[in-house]
Amino acid sequence: MFDAIIVIGLPYFAKKIASDLSKFDETSKYIWLDTSAKIVDKIKYICLIFFAKAVYQIGGSSTPGGALKLALFLRRKIFFHWVGTDVLIAKDKYAQKKLNYGYLKRITHFCEVDWIQKELKDIFIDAEIVSLASFDSREIKEINMAFDSFSILTYIGKGKEQFYGIQKVIQLAKAFPEVQIRIVGISGYAGELPSNITLLGWVTNMNDEYRKCSLYLRLVEHDGLAFSVLEALSYGRYVAYSQRFDNTVQVKTVEELIACVNDLYLKYSKGALNINYAGIQFIRDFYSKESCLRKLEKKLNEN
Repeated sequence: MFDAIIVIGLPYFAKKIASDLSKFDETSKYIWLDTSAKIVDKIKYICLIFFAKAVYQIGGSSTPGGALKLALFLRRKIFFHWVGTDVLIAKDKYAQKKLNYGYLKRITHFCEVDWIQKELKDIFIDAEIVSLASFDSREIKEINMAFDSFSILTYIGKGKEQFYGIQKVIQLAKAFPEVQIRIVGISGYAGELPSNITLLGWVTNMNDEYRKCSLYLRLVEHDGLAFSVLEALSYGRYVAYSQRFDNTVQVKTVEELIACVNDLYLKYSKGALNINYAGIQFIRDFYSKESCLRKLEKKLNEN
């Protein structure tokens, strides 16, 4: 056996965290494999699991797939990082009395925030809060200037428009016809959209989009800690979030959303809307790569 940890699960995050951990921890080897979609990676997994010491999956699994069954059979350590929708699936399985606790008790469970931790505890899964997202403090640059314009950015998942709150966004656009709202993720919508909504489709580089906006919206019905929320804060942007989270404004209803935007827009109109420096400092204090990756690396390599 060699000091390798195989990282699987949600491809975008699994690839990123494996890369970050590899740069941070040179004593272990972190290998990302997309075992859900790539045949080559499935073959690599079968070969490597006999020599690896652990499997780290981004996203929890209510029932074990082939990769996890093999890891369990070989008595490898397994870690889950629950992130959001996976919790909803587990809660549904629990309601149907189909959760496999014999298997789940052999897993070490992580999550990112207290509300996900509570939801898991309610179905008898004990998870420790460990950050998944992290930022290089050298890349977080304060912008010492007022906003050039006032605009809003959000993400809507294709095929899950209602879940991501598109109706709230539409009502907001109608309430503020002079404010431009840009939506990442979808390039079309079956219903009619106000003229001040622009659909950007899939955007590979979000840097410019965060810089252009004053406010980022995350209006999902259920969520783990969205990486986009932390990204927006790291750019000094304001965030309206359906969850209660530090340095964001919690909005549950259209009325609360409109009130939040009205407050920020009035400040902007008076030239008094400054960069969200508190958000930037919050990311520096609690989500630096140094502190987050050290804790994660330590947890993954505990004997």
